[in-house]
Amino acid sequence: MKLKESKMRDDILIEETKLSNPKDIIGSNKVPYHFWPETATILGAMACMYGNLQYGRTNWRAAGVRASIYYDALRRHMNAWFDAGEDVDPDSGLPH
Repeated sequence: MKLKESKMRDDILIEETKLSNPKDIIGSNKVPYHFWPETATILGAMACMYGNLQYGRTNWRAAGVRASIYYDALRRHMNAWFDAGEDVDPDSGLPH
């Protein structure tokens, strides 16, 4: 599987790279942001805004929070999505 994915990736890079333009060659070795969907950025920003409004933007700086608090919250969201099939968080209305 990895060989196939690697070959596919190489084919995509070769196809998109214009050898006559040195900027294409250099740019092809950098993070391909165009693969990340803008909706993911928007929904992530909305989730951050929801958390900021609920807890304060930098509350974790004012008073330290145990890492286990974040880990537990992450697990609850992941379990609600994966185990219970809950796509949308009922509190925020945003995807898990």
